[in-house]
Amino acid sequence: MSLANLRRRLYEKDFLNSLLRADQNRFDPPEDLKDIQWEVLPYYLPFAYPRITFHLHTKDGEYLLKLNTETIKIHREAAACRQFYSFNSPALTVPRVYAVEVQVPLHKYQSCGWLITEWVNGISAVKVADEILVNLLPQGLLYLHEQAINDSTVEAIYGLKMPGHTIALEILRKRRKEYFEQVLEVCSQKLIRSIRQLEEMVCAHPFTDHLSFIHGDLHVNNIKYLQEAHEAGYRLFLFDWEDVSIDHPLCDLANLIFSDGFSRRSQQCLDAYISLVNKLPSEYGPLSLLDAWMLAAVCFARNLRWKFSTVLHDDQQTLEREAEQAIEKIISQYLCNS
Repeated sequence: MSLANLRRRLYEKDFLNSLLRADQNRFDPPEDLKDIQWEVLPYYLPFAYPRITFHLHTKDGEYLLKLNTETIKIHREAAACRQFYSFNSPALTVPRVYAVEVQVPLHKYQSCGWLITEWVNGISAVKVADEILVNLLPQGLLYLHEQAINDSTVEAIYGLKMPGHTIALEILRKRRKEYFEQVLEVCSQKLIRSIRQLEEMVCAHPFTDHLSFIHGDLHVNNIKYLQEAHEAGYRLFLFDWEDVSIDHPLCDLANLIFSDGFSRRSQQCLDAYISLVNKLPSEYGPLSLLDAWMLAAVCFARNLRWKFSTVLHDDQQTLEREAEQAIEKIISQYLCNS
């Protein structure tokens, strides 16, 4: 009953506004929702649009509630979870969607979307043994990346028809270049030369023509290890699908490598994934480690732009050192695999 009451309340703009401020002000739930325990989950990155996420404890079970005034992200995440929930990978599962609403007006110029999904208790991938991640993640990503990209699946998630393959590849090339141009607008003078070097390498690189649905924000904090045995064994739970996209399949592995600090386990996941894919027939040829490291450079540029846009002046030197180390790592890996 508590979930039904919550869904009804989530159409009330005053209630939504109180939830969106719950990380700043004390949140006092209405009487009919007192049986829900509300746990605010912190965001580690700043955001431009008001948003908040809760872990809800109820008598009926545990749920994840997300609110976002950037409503397109709510639509994308709900559609992606519904699309991929049924793919039934023996290595990977995604959240079950219980309820979603994309547009609840808050005032004349702003709406709020909300999403309720299942909460799955598991061990964060940060804490699991490396071999678990290496054994399960490549196989699970292969199931995801093999999902059909067609007008039906693309329209379900994005509300748009899929452009032709050649046009889609050209869009991706332009987007990668834009990430570098954007970071060059905000980075320090000290980094411009090395970032331009990365940009030239990426723009000159002949990526294979593979296209897949990708998670878009694959890092270890978005993965849990489920200890409950599935019929085919244990598996991983991959959540936070608001950045789901269509891109080169190695984007997910590149993001994992970069976000996990170029760890040995993330590179083992990459090697295992490429080995799996290259055993399958493909009209686009074999995947390449060079593709992955150039896509890691793109992840680096996108992330660095955000950091330079938000970092305090006193932290700039630390950010510069970290950026230089990342650039050196990417370039050395590129040279080793060329």
